[in-house]
Amino acid sequence: MIELEASRDEERGKLERGLARDVRGFLDEQEERVVERAAAVGADIGDDAVFWEVETAQFRQSFLRRLLKVITSLVDFAIDDLMAQVGGGADWAAVNAEAAEWARRYSGKMITDVTETTRRSVREAVASWIESGGELEDLTEALEPMFGERRANLIATTEVTRAYDEANNLARQKIGLPGAMKRAPAHPRCRCNTREELLPNGEWVVIWLTANDDLVCKQPIETPWGPVVGCSGLQGMVVSENYGGQMLSDVKASVS
Repeated sequence: MIELEASRDEERGKLERGLARDVRGFLDEQEERVVERAAAVGADIGDDAVFWEVETAQFRQSFLRRLLKVITSLVDFAIDDLMAQVGGGADWAAVNAEAAEWARRYSGKMITDVTETTRRSVREAVASWIESGGELEDLTEALEPMFGERRANLIATTEVTRAYDEANNLARQKIGLPGAMKRAPAHPRCRCNTREELLPNGEWVVIWLTANDDLVCKQPIETPWGPVVGCSGLQGMVVSENYGGQMLSDVKASVS
């Protein structure tokens, strides 16, 4: 299991880097368009509905193309892992179709939210730039955090985590295992995931596995069973409806 998790972590990393490259490429081009538009209309760029509608549509087209490839790979991982852990079979083609539909549906909301964050940040940056009387190069520098590598990596890591847990959840439910009531990501840049676990009494539950780099996370996280302190507080917690909110070790002791 440890070797499998290490392999999946490496494969997820490759998908994250590929998605980050695509996102960074789009953001680089978007930054050029934003700077050009800001030079033309100034502070009004934040209220230019047509400009941002076009940006949203272009980002969604670019992002969805890569996300569909990502979710297809992640579904394959989820099915292989589930077959190794649980056995049995199902209409796996239906899982791929459902995952693709989720990607199309979810990407619209995600891109809208990302673009709205960009729009608000651009409006503030442009207003400050105008007030300071800076050069165009100053505006480009001020916009860098919104369009740079760090943001591209954040988006990629967060969304691959989301897609991976969605793929796992769809595959589990297709063979009759419980779904997860709390799913990853728990926060931006989260790399945690959920996994099925067989109890001594023959019941299946879904537990939360905290990624190593999230063990130091201490921000409050809401769950259906109340808030916990960071992803470290979720480690080993049952997140399916049966025994939800209890630690796996406690559940195993109670059913043994």
